[in-house]
Amino acid sequence: MKEVALNKVMIAHLPEVVGLSLRALCARLDLPVNTFKHWTSQGTIRVRDLVKVCNLFRIPFRAFLTLDGEEERYRTADTIAITEAKFRPVVFHYDHIRTCGRCCKPHLAVTEIASRMNISFNKFKKFYSEQQANNFTVDDFLCLCRVTNLPMSHFLDDPSWGSEDKKDRMKVVNKRAKSSRKTEEAIEDPLKALLAENRKLIEQVVRLADRVEQLEKKLENVATKHDLTRSVHRYGTGESEFVNDR
Repeated sequence: MKEVALNKVMIAHLPEVVGLSLRALCARLDLPVNTFKHWTSQGTIRVRDLVKVCNLFRIPFRAFLTLDGEEERYRTADTIAITEAKFRPVVFHYDHIRTCGRCCKPHLAVTEIASRMNISFNKFKKFYSEQQANNFTVDDFLCLCRVTNLPMSHFLDDPSWGSEDKKDRMKVVNKRAKSSRKTEEAIEDPLKALLAENRKLIEQVVRLADRVEQLEKKLENVATKHDLTRSVHRYGTGESEFVNDR
């Protein structure tokens, strides 16, 4: 299977793609010209910058990707832009990076994912939020998908995803929901067992209390009979003495 790669020609000619000068484009992206030149000279771009480009000019994220081995060329926005009525914002879910290992088969620890991407765990942790992901490039994103074997749609909402991508995304969503239910059940089962045991203990305590009450009543009855016997015995002895005196 061919690997998906960033179309470096599209990135190198990004001003021409969107029909703006370099300075005008950087002003729209709120990005220093030198920073943008740095990214384009490396043939890559940050995910958040490319997402801005997509949303500003209604270009699908996929338009900037190519299959490995295909001829790279650039196309202008007027040929690849989606109409405003049909366009849905491109959204990258940085928070999905933190939990993506749980959706892998088999599950992967985030430290293992970082190792497979040949980056430090401290750098990988910064990808968890857009504010800290200052060096999270599209190449990093594609590498993340490769090492986890997860579809791009697991991390990215794009208006151009096809039906197969939607199916993959629903599989991941359903899997996460199923995993969440299993976790809840795993937590709930011990609680149910504890509550059942607690009810049994309460029932035993109630039975013991009833038993104690019954024993107390029996002791009272025994004590009462004992007192009556002693009284009768004393009365009988006194009467006998009285007769003898006479």
